[in-house]
Amino acid sequence: MSMGVEELKKGREIKSEGGDLREPYLIDYVAGGALSGGMAWIWSMFINHLINIEFLENKEVLYLLSIVFYIFIAFLTSFLVSKRFDRGHVLIGLKTSLFSWATIIFIYIPSGGDISKATILFYSTLFFCMILGGYLGGNLSKQIFQVDVRNRGKDG
Repeated sequence: MSMGVEELKKGREIKSEGGDLREPYLIDYVAGGALSGGMAWIWSMFINHLINIEFLENKEVLYLLSIVFYIFIAFLTSFLVSKRFDRGHVLIGLKTSLFSWATIIFIYIPSGGDISKATILFYSTLFFCMILGGYLGGNLSKQIFQVDVRNRGKDG
């Protein structure tokens, strides 16, 4: 067996015995990236539909909504991955957001191989959205974990 499969089994064993995983495995980051890639693809299909039916004359509103939605994607996936662990929430959130960014780039890569200035601007903006959302998701996870620890201390 490869080392990755053994690590995954070890992680499952720790969880099944009631212990907490200390650090995420590669598969955790990949799962976060896949979730964000799927949400980004659905969002792009929705935006294209709105553009095709000429829903809004001002397309800048759609761009602004896209920025907010990409931050939300990174926030959600980073929160979901980092909340499973008991330390390093912000770092886990940032790593998850980088996997999300790479996944979305892979999904959106131009099929003709033409990289324009607009494409570079989009990927740069997407990077900052992912980093911001990853930080916010990891930080919220950290805050919730600290409250849970305090509440457990009061109960015990």
